[in-house]
Amino acid sequence: MEDQDEMRCCPFYPIGSAAALAGLGMEPEIGCSYVGKVYYLTNDIDLSDYAYGEGWNPIGSVELPFGGILDGRNFTISGLRISRSEDDYQGLFGRITGIVRNVTLKDVNISGRHFTGGLAGQVHGGLLDCVRVDGNLYGGNTVGGIVGYARNSNIMHSRFHGHVAGCESVGGVLGHGWRSNVQDCITKKTFIKGQDFAGGVVGCSYSGVLNNCRSTGTLIGKTYVGGVAGGIVNSEIRLCSATASVIGELTVGGIAGLALGKWGVDKCFAACSLQGDKDVGNIVGQIRNVNNQPI
Repeated sequence: MEDQDEMRCCPFYPIGSAAALAGLGMEPEIGCSYVGKVYYLTNDIDLSDYAYGEGWNPIGSVELPFGGILDGRNFTISGLRISRSEDDYQGLFGRITGIVRNVTLKDVNISGRHFTGGLAGQVHGGLLDCVRVDGNLYGGNTVGGIVGYARNSNIMHSRFHGHVAGCESVGGVLGHGWRSNVQDCITKKTFIKGQDFAGGVVGCSYSGVLNNCRSTGTLIGKTYVGGVAGGIVNSEIRLCSATASVIGELTVGGIAGLALGKWGVDKCFAACSLQGDKDVGNIVGQIRNVNNQPI
C-alpha cells in the first residue's frame, strides 16, 4: 500500500508515445494540475497520427496553461501538423507558464491566426531552454518560429530553421516579446516574411534584452524590418549579429529596423544585404525618442 501511495505522489511522469503526449493536454479535463510535475520524454515521438483534419490539439490553453516542466532529454518530436487559420494560440503548446527544455521539433507545419509558434503560441512567466524547431509556420499577428508571444519570460540556447510568415510582429525565434529576454539563440537560413515588425530573431521587443543571438537567411517586410529585430522599444541588443538579406520599404536595419525610447545596441555586427526605400541603416534604420519623434 505504501508503495502504491508513493507512486501516486511521484512528481515525475514519463512520456514515450504520441498518445501519452496528447494525453498531457487532457489532464486539466480530468482534474489534474500541471504545477509541481516534471514530464520527460523517454524516446523520439512521431505525431503523424495526429496530422489529419485540423491536426494537433495544443497542450495548455489560455484558461488552463501548462505550468509544469517538460524535459525532452534531447529527444525529437516530429510530424507536428496544425491547420487552424482562424484560431489563436497555436503550437505544440497553446500557452505555457512553466518550463520546457531539451526538446527538438522536426518537420513542423503550422497554420494559425494570432499568437502562433512552433513550440508555443504564448509563454507567460515561463522559461524555454535548449528548444530547437525545424519547419514552417503561417499566421496573422504575433508569429514566431519558436514562440508567438512571450511576456515576462526567458528564451535561451534555442534555434529555429525554416519559414515564418505573418502580418505584424513576425520573428525567427519570437514574434513579440514584452519584458522578455532572448539569449544565445540562432536562426539559421530562415525565410521570414511579414508586414510590420519583421525580425531575424524577434519581430518586436518591448522592455527586453536580446543577448548573443545570430540570424542568417532572408527577411521580407514592409515597415520596421531588421536582421535581428524588426523593432525594439525600451530594449537592448547586445553581442548580436546578422548576415541576412533584409528587404523592406520603410525603416530597414541590419540589426534593428526601429529603435524607440530608451534603447541600446552594444557590440553588434551586421553584414546584411539591405534594401529599402526610406530610413535604411547598417545597424538601425530609424531612431525615435520617448515621444515617438524621429531623432
